[in-house]
This record gives sequence, structure tokens and C-alpha cells, in this order.
Amino acid sequence: MGDDEERRRLRGEVDGLRDEVAGLRERAAERRRAPRAPGRPRAPQRSLTPPRPLARRRLLAAAVVAGGTATALLALGDSDGSADPGGPADPGAPSRDAPGARPETPPPPRGFPERPTLRALGPLPGHGNRLAGLWFSPAARTLAVSEADTGRLRLWDVATRQPLGEPLTSAHVAFLTVAFNGDGTALATGGGDRAELWRVPSLEAVGEPLTRREHAVDAFEAVAFSPDGTVLAAGGPAVTHGQDIAEVRLYDVASRAPLGPPLTGHGGGVERLAFSPDGAALAVGGSFEGDGVVRVWDVAARTPVGERLTGHQGGVGELAFSPDGAALAVSAFVGDGVVRFWDTTNGRQRGEPLIAHSGGVRAMAYSGDGTGLVTLGTRGDRGLRFWDTETHQERSRPIAVEHYFNASALSADGLTLATHEDETVRLWRIEQGE
Repeated sequence: MGDDEERRRLRGEVDGLRDEVAGLRERAAERRRAPRAPGRPRAPQRSLTPPRPLARRRLLAAAVVAGGTATALLALGDSDGSADPGGPADPGAPSRDAPGARPETPPPPRGFPERPTLRALGPLPGHGNRLAGLWFSPAARTLAVSEADTGRLRLWDVATRQPLGEPLTSAHVAFLTVAFNGDGTALATGGGDRAELWRVPSLEAVGEPLTRREHAVDAFEAVAFSPDGTVLAAGGPAVTHGQDIAEVRLYDVASRAPLGPPLTGHGGGVERLAFSPDGAALAVGGSFEGDGVVRVWDVAARTPVGERLTGHQGGVGELAFSPDGAALAVSAFVGDGVVRFWDTTNGRQRGEPLIAHSGGVRAMAYSGDGTGLVTLGTRGDRGLRFWDTETHQERSRPIAVEHYFNASALSADGLTLATHEDETVRLWRIEQGE
């Protein structure tokens, strides 16, 4: 097949996909325009919604008792029962056919290309100059962007580079942290004295917020879902009797109830949280007297695994579990650009650290098959570098990232990159070069 014929074939497939997406969006718009059931008025603006009634929480809890997961929870309607599976569809609910509404399926695990190159996918404009962060859903179908100045959260379809619905604006505090559940159908936001759960892509609230107004300040600076979506970890500095302590609490997603006592002993703050792939361990990263400290916890026993993991200059930058959960990679936020690898069973360092960049590490991710690690440097060294996770040696040439960026994120498999500069988020794909 000639090059021209191949290009025409691919162009035809792209046009067909665009038409299909347009049709799906039109059907979703028709559902939104349909008359709503009595007593179910649409909210006049996209802002933080009031807590859901107690009856809805009981429905959510019943779903978990029956063996449901977070996906099942989010499929439930409001407490009046109008979303009965046998009844009519709720006009205000997200369309199951809308882009991003279906549960995500992780791609088959694979390694990094032997000769990686960076292909620009396109810009996502209009995001201001200060972001709280960028977060990919597990299969990189959706990108969440939180703006620090406006308190606005927006979702984007990565494939089409189109916004998913209207943005969500916080009336209380900027969304400082975002975590998607395991299949990308829900996300949790954290900031200040609350964490909240939302459907994807509609950004409709699910249940009541988690709050600790009577006890804590900035207790939700970091959040993370367990892989099965039934547990939410939240952490940050807490204030108790005038003393600053740092703790992590685990919450049942359905009931919003704390699961056991808090996990404490994290020095000056909790800045990063990451569950292991099987959900058995939770890594907590923060800072203590200028030295980034990580503690790995046995989730079931609520006990630390091994000693504290130290030596991450200027605080912990990023945490990444290997796909098999046997290793934890930890980068320094600033300074020497060191990444250390730790054994998650005993807390011992695995091999020599690698000097990833001349400055700090902005983002990092394991390859899907666990054989490689990709790191992204900060201002002084903004390239992508690829490492062998066994030898800790660089496995291919680094890739320069052309644009200066204020925020960035790598997808779970390390193959999709988002960067931010001059009010524009840019998407990139790591592919095999010639």
C-alpha cells in the first residue's frame, strides 16, 4: 500500500471517529435538554453542590455490601429512586455513551520504545498561568486540570482534545489535589478542610464531602484511591491542641467513615500518597527537617513496613510503585535530581540511586511492563530520560521538551505527557522514532 493511499485510509478512519463522537455529544445534549422529573431541578451553576441526603448514603453503602465497587456506586441515582435500572434514564445523569463515561480498560503492559521520540498531540488553551496540577486518569483517556488562581477544575478528552462538559468551580478552596479511581469513572478532589467525590465526566457530586472542620487545617492536601476504588486515603498537616502533626486517614468510600485510627509520624507534612497495585501497601511522602521522608504502611495491619525511607533532598517529588508492587521509586523534589529505589517488603534500598537530572524531578512513571522508568526534569534540565529499572542505567537518548512548563504529568504507563506554559496545556505522546 502506497503512502498516499495509507494517509487517505487513516484520514477516513479519523473522520469517521469524529462523526461518531459528534453524534454521541448530540445525543448527550438532547438528554440534557429533556424535561426533568418533578422535584429534580438542575443546579443553576457549576459550583460545589450541597451534601446529598442521608438516604443516598444508605444506597451507596448498600451497593458495597452487595459486592459493588466504586463503579457501581457511581451508577446509583439520587435517593428518590428515579435511577432504578428498570426505569427511565435520568436526564441529568452522564450519558453512558459520552466520551469518558465508560469504565477505562488499562492498555496491555509494554515497555518504552527503543528509540523514543516525542510527538505533539496538540494544545488545550485557556488555563491561566498558575495551575494547582495536572492528573491523568489510569488509562490516560481523561486529563484533569486544576487552576490555582480561579479554583476551577476542568476535564479534557485526551484523544479529541475537547473539554468534557462544563468546568467545576470551587466556592471554598482551590482543588489542590485530584485522584481518579481505578477505572476512571470517578475522581476525588482535596483541598483545605475537605475532600469530595465526583462522577466523570459530568463532575456531579457523589455523596457528602469528607470534612474535619472541628479538628484540622489543610487535612486534605493529598488524596489517593485504592486500586479497587473502595478506600480513599487523605493526608496533610493537622492541628490538634495547638500542635502541628501530619497524619493520613483512610475512609470507606461508600459510608465516608474513617477506617481505623490515623497513620501518624510523618514529620512536617504529607505531600504525596500512592497505593501499591494490589492495594496492600500505602506509600506516604513528605518532608522532615529538609529531608524528604517516605513511610510505607501495611494497609490491613496499619503498621509501617520497615524503617523510614530518607535522603530525598528538599522533600519528596514523586512516588511510583513498580507494576508488580515489589519496588517503590522516590524522587527528590529539588536539588540533586536523585531517584532512589526501595524494596517494599523490607524498606531497604535496591541498588544504587540514579542521578536522573541536574535539578529536581518534575514527574516520573514506570513503563507498563516494569522494565523502564521515565523521568522529567525541572527548569534547569527539562528533558525526558529513560532508565533500565534493573541496572539503573540510561537506556536511550534523552528527549528535549521544547516548551518551558510550570506544571506537568505523565500517564500511568509513562507514554503520554502533559505540560503547561503561558495559559496552555500541551499533550505529547512518546513513540518509536526512526
